[in-house]
Amino acid sequence: MNPLQIDLMDPAQANIQLSGEDRAAYARLADVLIPAAEGMPSASEVDVHTRWVDQALRLRPDLRPFLMAAIAAAMDGGAPREVVVQLAEQHPEVFAALGQLTAGAYYMDDRVREAMGYPGQEARQLTDDTGEYLEMLERVVDRGSIYRPTPQ
Repeated sequence: MNPLQIDLMDPAQANIQLSGEDRAAYARLADVLIPAAEGMPSASEVDVHTRWVDQALRLRPDLRPFLMAAIAAAMDGGAPREVVVQLAEQHPEVFAALGQLTAGAYYMDDRVREAMGYPGQEARQLTDDTGEYLEMLERVVDRGSIYRPTPQ
């Protein structure tokens, strides 16, 4: 296995948009990380590489240089699984960012959340239990201190 050459992009290039070729390479890597299995769609089936990666990068722009490095490694050839293994072994910071970005983008999709049975955040009615709390504290105060002094 040849070592992967990784160059992180200059932060000044952080606003460069992903090309169609970049997105296709990212889809191949993302499908290695999140393949279709047991009723769950693969990363590319839920448009991680098109719709959701852009949203994820808006939330985590600090991960863009790592994503671009992973995409460049994928474009240099080699099977996607092999590239992912090499990233994990030789460039753990790039692999970690790729995984974080891909997983975050994946769970943004409604189809994924529905397949998991996760309805999303729900509003819950708050209950004021201040009275119960004060009663509990009153019992503690009435009981008095119960402790053993720390030996000197």
